[in-house]
Amino acid sequence: AGSAPTASQVTFEKGEAEKANYRHYRIRQSKGNDDISSLHEVAIRREKRLADWGVPDLIIIDGGKPQISKVTEILPANIPVVGLAKRLETLVVKKDNKFIEERLKPPALFLFQRLRDESHRFARRLHHKQIAKIFKSK
Repeated sequence: AGSAPTASQVTFEKGEAEKANYRHYRIRQSKGNDDISSLHEVAIRREKRLADWGVPDLIIIDGGKPQISKVTEILPANIPVVGLAKRLETLVVKKDNKFIEERLKPPALFLFQRLRDESHRFARRLHHKQIAKIFKSK
């Protein structure tokens, strides 16, 4: 959000963080603060790296129906994409062009929150570095 927007990719295997596979993304779009366009940009960039970085078993995004729709336009259909919508911590899945929403309960809720929070923490790290550069240059 705001100036110097960033996004991140965190990778977990068997419930544990694989920090060597974490990635930062500087959002390059000129539209300004547009979450859906930012996700679209990241999906395009991630799709280009499938051969190098491997095909994920599952992609979890921070968002609901609009975000899932935009990401699934880009990624191959064999990669499942689900979203964690903030409102009521709802898991959103697109299946057969229909959306299924399920309110998560512990322990699944805690796992999904941990993944989302780790992604936010990692994205903020780059964002803070970018903001510091902006302030230093002034």
